[in-house]
Amino acid sequence: MFLILVNLSLSFLLGVALGFLHFSGLWITVNYLPKAKRPVLAVLLSFVFRIAMVLVAFYFIMGERWERLGACVLGFILARSILVYFLNPLRKGKGKI
Repeated sequence: MFLILVNLSLSFLLGVALGFLHFSGLWITVNYLPKAKRPVLAVLLSFVFRIAMVLVAFYFIMGERWERLGACVLGFILARSILVYFLNPLRKGKGKI
């Protein structure tokens, strides 16, 4: 039982780290777009790289156990929620609304 809890906790933490990498990469891409000479290419390459990284990582973290994948996805979603909260320009008074 203890080993299962450790595996799920580790999967969750890896999901959080993966989410931070994925969504930070998206944030960097969006902020780069005004300076990009080819914005469509920048978005496409960023998307392909980030999705490939996430899918490969999910596959290896899962290890043929759906419970690990679930914990990893929950961590991934939590990382997104944290980044949306802290990087929200409306919260910092930089938005127009």
